[in-house]
This record gives sequence, C-alpha cells and structure tokens, in this order.
Amino acid sequence: MDTNNLIEIDELILSYYNKTSSKEEDAALLQWVAERLENKEYFKSELLLLKKPEIDTAHFDAKDAYADFQKRLPATKEVSFYHHKWWLMVASVVALIIAGGAFFMLNRQDEAKMLTYTYNPKLPQVVLSDKTEVTLSKSAKLIAPNTFEQKKRRVELDGQAFFNVHHNKHWPFIIKTGNILTEVVGTSFNINYDKAQGLFTISVESGVVKVSDCKHTFNKVLYKGDQLVVNEKTKEQTAQKIKNNNYLAWKTNVLTYKNTPIKEVMSDLESLYGKHMVLCDSSLPEIKVTIQIDHQTLPEVQVLLEKLLGVKARETQDTIYFYAQTN
Repeated sequence: MDTNNLIEIDELILSYYNKTSSKEEDAALLQWVAERLENKEYFKSELLLLKKPEIDTAHFDAKDAYADFQKRLPATKEVSFYHHKWWLMVASVVALIIAGGAFFMLNRQDEAKMLTYTYNPKLPQVVLSDKTEVTLSKSAKLIAPNTFEQKKRRVELDGQAFFNVHHNKHWPFIIKTGNILTEVVGTSFNINYDKAQGLFTISVESGVVKVSDCKHTFNKVLYKGDQLVVNEKTKEQTAQKIKNNNYLAWKTNVLTYKNTPIKEVMSDLESLYGKHMVLCDSSLPEIKVTIQIDHQTLPEVQVLLEKLLGVKARETQDTIYFYAQTN
C-alpha cells in the first residue's frame, strides 16, 4: 500500500470509529475496502485494535443495524428512502467484508470509562481490553480504562502487581506509579510501589522495560533479570541484577532459601503473610537456614520456624514475636 494513501485511510478509519466521519467518507472507505483483499485484511486488523469483537456475523441483521443508525440521527431530521437504501448498502458491504470471521460492530467507541481494580482472592488476575494480564497483590489498586484509546495504553498502579503485557510495538503500554513511568511494548515484570515509603521497585522477568520519572530527569532501560529501585524522596536510583529470586512469592506462594540469614526470610514472610515478625534475641538474626515454604498457612510456618530455630513464638493481633528458648 502507498504510504500517503495509507495515512489517509487510517484517518478515515479513525474518523469513522470516533463518530466524526461523513456519509461520503464512509462510502469512500468502504469502496476502498472492497477493492482488494489486502485492504479488507488491513481494515479488519485496524478495527480489532480499536475495539474487541462483539457480534458474530451469523447474527448480524442489516435492518437492526439501520435501526441503530436511525437512533444516532437528530430527532427532527426525517430519514429519506435514499438514506435507508444507502445504509442497507453499507451494512451489506460490511457484512461481506467480515464474512467468515467476527463482525466488528459499526457502532462507534463509547467514551472510555475508568475502572478501579483491587485484589479479589477468587479472581486475582485482571485481563485488560488489549489482552494484557495483570495479577494483583492484596495491596494493589489498578486504574485502567474499560477500553484503551487508539495508540494509547495507559494505567495507574498503587501497590504490587505482576504484568504480562500483550505485545504491540505500535501501542506502548505505560504504567504510572507515583511519579514514575514504566513503558513497554510487550514484556513481563513485577512492580512493587510503596506509596508511604516512596519506594518503587521493578523486576524484569522478560523483554525490555523503560523507566523514567514524569519530568524525565532520569531514564533507565532494563532487561531480563534486571531490577531497579527508586526512592522518590531521596531521588536515589539503584540498578542491579535480581538477587532475591523470591520476589514473586506473593504471587506463587512459594519461598525457597539455601543457607540464607533468617532475618531475610522473616522479611519475605512479612510481605507474603502481611504480619510483622520480630526476632527478640540478638543471636537469632544471623542464623542461616535452608528451607522451602510451599503454599503453607501462617500457623504452619510458625510451627516450622519454632522447630527449625529452637524458639518459642508469641502472636498478637498484628505481630509474631520469636524468643530463644532457655534451658
């Protein structure tokens, strides 16, 4: 396709989809689509990016489509036979274009509504309109539109979540967390944003990730296995390789340690179970352990630690205290 012509076609498709096209522009667009199979496939792919398919061609009815079209016209304007015939022609052409696949409804995109997602134990994973999958932690709050606008995929996150972003090199996916912007086109990574502490941590599972602040005073490019910690209060940035492979324990419910200081284990357990843990004897923090915790409940872990460390635990509403046993 000629580049200049393609730009004009893109403008026609976007105008048509956003309810700003004229009858003549719609007719010109549909005539272009009907000319070549290549045009048909391009038209279908562009509509797919703009809106998820909703109606199957087997159930498409031109009269129903015309009735829907009438509703969009001003109430005082009489619809002539010519308009009726023209709309039936348009509806028929579209039905032929999409034959053999899903019908991309000719009603235009409604104004995007912003939705707020929080943790649901029965359904912790959210699938956005672009097929991006987001797994939310108990502390997470995600704000995203019900449908992304053209060439714009932007969400906001507070807390911790794992993203598996659907690849689309033409539509960057941007996550705003506090004053930090994370931009990708298709990759997987974990973001942990502690608003109270002003700490942002991103760990890259696959692909390439760009991180900057809203004013672009810094820009970082991260790859698989990289981790970046940003302190919004001090402006300090620390880039490193992922050292703690248990950073996804909140998602997998599995923790694995080999010859690891118990104080590090306790820190991860606090994040996983949401309960503060205190080692009450100065000799305890440096004890090294080899242990795996796999989908165990907090009471089970508490008993395990008592046996492993030779300690006694005492639990309050929000804290577990571990005391060295005396003979």
